[in-house]
Amino acid sequence: MKRSLVRGLTLIPATALIVTTVIGTGVFVKARVMVCNVGTPWMVLLAYLVAGVLTLGGALTFAELGAMMPRSGGQYNFIGAAFGRVWAFLFGWMETLVDGSASVAAIAIVFIIFLNDLLGGTLSPLQIRLLTVGTILAVTLLTLASMHTNGLLATVVTALKVLLVTGIGVAAFLFSDGSWSHYSASAASGACEGVATGARFGVAGFGAAVVGALWSYNGWANVSFVAEEVRDPGRTLPRALIGGSVLTIGLYLLINAGYFYALEPLLVANLPEGSSVAGLVLARLLGAGGASLMTVAMMLSSFGALHSTSLAVARMPFAMARDGLLPRLFATI
Repeated sequence: MKRSLVRGLTLIPATALIVTTVIGTGVFVKARVMVCNVGTPWMVLLAYLVAGVLTLGGALTFAELGAMMPRSGGQYNFIGAAFGRVWAFLFGWMETLVDGSASVAAIAIVFIIFLNDLLGGTLSPLQIRLLTVGTILAVTLLTLASMHTNGLLATVVTALKVLLVTGIGVAAFLFSDGSWSHYSASAASGACEGVATGARFGVAGFGAAVVGALWSYNGWANVSFVAEEVRDPGRTLPRALIGGSVLTIGLYLLINAGYFYALEPLLVANLPEGSSVAGLVLARLLGAGGASLMTVAMMLSSFGALHSTSLAVARMPFAMARDGLLPRLFATI
């Protein structure tokens, strides 16, 4: 009997795959660079809103295309239908061997770096490499489970991420000694370590902030890679893409509004490069334990992104092999 993929993803798990991929680590650290780009908290929020609207436009496009072509591989199918097999192959090859693989590796490294931080920096470079490889292998084994099981895992991780982002945003308003006056303050005189002068203020600065925000939204299209395993894709994919995008926009606006209510923009701009703005908020609210909690939260967030990215990227070589563009072995179910 010929094996086929099982449509095991319903609306909530499909939406969870989007949200857990998108909410990685960017929203916890990007506020520092973005306030240096644009100068004021209001402009940071505007940059997130503009980037969110652009993301929603992409989601609307993919909602229609995914409903029309609910097959594994996502953009690979869309490009093939529009421009032919050559361009589809080039995109699929790039996604399989370059972009997708690099994304999985990078997220796994970030996960282990946070683990090393939690352990007090006791891991050697060799141990970090070995643990990174082990993490990729472990997550790959997880993705070999049924799509229903993977959907449940993504749903649990997403629920924890949503609680985390909402919790930080709400706690910043309710329990910090913040002020609404922070929104009228400027970060123009901040140190802004690592932020180029040409990317500060004006059109260039706002553009750089929007690009930074778009990086935080990256990954929303991954659900299209698993469209062949979505139940009732004509209804579920549009709802998941649009609902997940709107939810993420709301969460990002909430947590960034909380950052700047709790912290003066100049203080945020003076943070060292690589510092977590969310970590500083938690440290003020919870003391020394806040830093450890933030590290655990970043590990959870990066793990969720690693799992969903690994799940999606694996469908690209499968789709290509089924179409005869890679060895048939990769199309085995």
